[in-house]
Amino acid sequence: MTLRKLIGLLALLVIAAMAGNAASARTLAQKILAPDYAPTDEVAAREDIIAAVGDSLWNERFDELETMAEVFRRDKPRTPSGRWRLSLFYEGLRLYQERTPMEADSPIHGWIAAHPASAAAHVGYAVMLMEEAWKIRGKGYARTVADESWAPFHAKVERARLELTQFKSLAAGDPRAPGMG
Repeated sequence: MTLRKLIGLLALLVIAAMAGNAASARTLAQKILAPDYAPTDEVAAREDIIAAVGDSLWNERFDELETMAEVFRRDKPRTPSGRWRLSLFYEGLRLYQERTPMEADSPIHGWIAAHPASAAAHVGYAVMLMEEAWKIRGKGYARTVADESWAPFHAKVERARLELTQFKSLAAGDPRAPGMG
């Protein structure tokens, strides 16, 4: 077999494989929202939910974020150990913020713009602001915090509080909002 024929055969195999997988290809969010989703253990469930949130936010699939939050609020599904999946949804946003600095072009702003009446988007933004505040302050004892870190820390906390206050009527439907303080 010549090299040209071999390359052609490989190309056909790749195209056939892609066509066969196109119908079954699902995003991480679709995977965890599917009726047949059954995580093998607690760690897998947590990792799947957190990864799905990060993947949906990173790829700006805001409708998926909305669907996850809505299903998790409405159906109150739990992980194998009994942890509420909605808490892991917000943990996914917090961890996203922990790993990715919040800039003006952060996907969270796109989510809020796409869904201005979304409790999850506004509560999620407050969660991310709190994570940003704690990144500035650090996790040590208060006496170990640099004096210049207090003002930006308090500013981020205040911004999170204002976000929840401003959108109180929306956030009231989300059990995560009251526990933000």
